[in-house]
Amino acid sequence: MEKISYEELVKINPKLKIINDMVKHIIDDVYSVIPDSAYENFINNLKTLDLVFDEHKSHEEAYDFSDAYDGFNPRYDPVSNRIVLCKPLLKQYYRESVKTGNPIDYYYSSIYSDLLHEFFHVASSKYGEDYKSGFCINQIDNMGITEGYTDYYSNSLFNDKYKYSGSGYKEFINYAKLLRLFVGKDLMDDCYFNNKGIQPIIDKLESYGISNNILNNLFFTLDVYFSKEYKEPVENDKIGYINHYFNIILKAVITNPENKEHVRDILQEYESTIVTGSVLESYNRDPKLFLLLNESISEFEEIKELGRKVIHDESR
Repeated sequence: MEKISYEELVKINPKLKIINDMVKHIIDDVYSVIPDSAYENFINNLKTLDLVFDEHKSHEEAYDFSDAYDGFNPRYDPVSNRIVLCKPLLKQYYRESVKTGNPIDYYYSSIYSDLLHEFFHVASSKYGEDYKSGFCINQIDNMGITEGYTDYYSNSLFNDKYKYSGSGYKEFINYAKLLRLFVGKDLMDDCYFNNKGIQPIIDKLESYGISNNILNNLFFTLDVYFSKEYKEPVENDKIGYINHYFNIILKAVITNPENKEHVRDILQEYESTIVTGSVLESYNRDPKLFLLLNESISEFEEIKELGRKVIHDESR
């Protein structure tokens, strides 16, 4: 299916005009990066997308994250195909942009980034009775990776184009990037936009000789960390274990003969992405809370030495 212009979509669904032309810019941004296979679902969702205002939330309530699905800031519900917007918050951003005399500031605001994130959910969800959004095929499993990959897309696009930085999903962006590094963009996009879950990703990683038990432990630990300890970090060993499982994958990938020409690039990207103490500090996390973190980084250093030997042998 070919793209349908915003002007044509508005004729079908006038609610897309609810916040002037902000939605037009967002749709154009999403169009610019999603694969062709995602157009039809995205367009079908846009045709019936319900954009509604919550008139009663204050600015303070809009960023009160004690109830993450109450509609205070933009939230997409794939079951009803609806985004609830906080009208007082939108009005405040607009008033501030008028004060500066530069209305474009409105589009640079965090509300644009939030909405862009939600519209990636629109592009990657099948709405209806069954909950299918990104890698989630129910409302529990793979939520962290789904949010991380959604933020990876929305933040990469938004930061490059509008120079705004911020994320609500922090280290889960890193975890999604590591999976993408190992299985490739095409497979990650196919599973995310076409709601195929993580089984194709597991199948690809198993082809490198990684046991199903290790992979199940990885995704289980990601789910537990996201659901129980991620939003309010307490002392735990989850990141140490998650790094350990990713280290096992890294070792298998760089020692696989079909990857021998790419080992240097894989190591460089892995090193810049693995969750370290400095990464946690950049996310306002206290590394001291995360048991086994240092051990997992030492383990990576050993694997990096192995990678250097692979590179040396390849250059001989």
